Amino acid sequence: MNQDRNPAPPAVEVISERAIYPNADGKKIAAFVDFRPDVDPSAPVIVITPKYGETKKNGLQLGYLLAANGFRVVRFDFTCHFGESDGAMLQFPLGEAVDNIRSTLDYIERTYGCERVTLLASSLSALVAVRAASTDSRIAHLVCMVG
Repeated sequence: MNQDRNPAPPAVEVISERAIYPNADGKKIAAFVDFRPDVDPSAPVIVITPKYGETKKNGLQLGYLLAANGFRVVRFDFTCHFGESDGAMLQFPLGEAVDNIRSTLDYIERTYGCERVTLLASSLSALVAVRAASTDSRIAHLVCMVG
C-alpha cells in the first residue's frame, strides 16, 4: 500500500545545564537551564516553576519542547520543598517560594543579561507566580495553567 506520509521532523538537540544559586536567605536553589546549542544569545527566557509537591524534573517535557523551539528555559526546585534545593518540606512557606522566583530572576539577569522573562506556573505555584509578577517588573509575561 502506498500511503502518503509526512516524514518525521528531524530531531533537535537540547542541552540541560545544571545551575545552583542562592536565595535571599543563602539557601541553595537547584535548577536546570534547557536550550539548543545554536540558541540565539538574545533568545527569550521562560521560567517554569514547579507544581506544589513536584520538582523541576516534572517540567522536563515542557521545558524541552520550549527549548527545541528556540527559547532558553529555566526549571528550578523551590527551597523547603521536594527536590534538590535546600530545606525541609515541612517548612515550606509561600513567601519563600516568591523569593525563590526573584532569586531565579537575579540568576538569569547575572548569567545571561536578560532583564525580562516569561513566567510559567501551574497549580498552587500559580498563586506564588501572581504575587511575584505583581512585585517584580522583570516578569514581562505570566502564564498560569490550572491556576
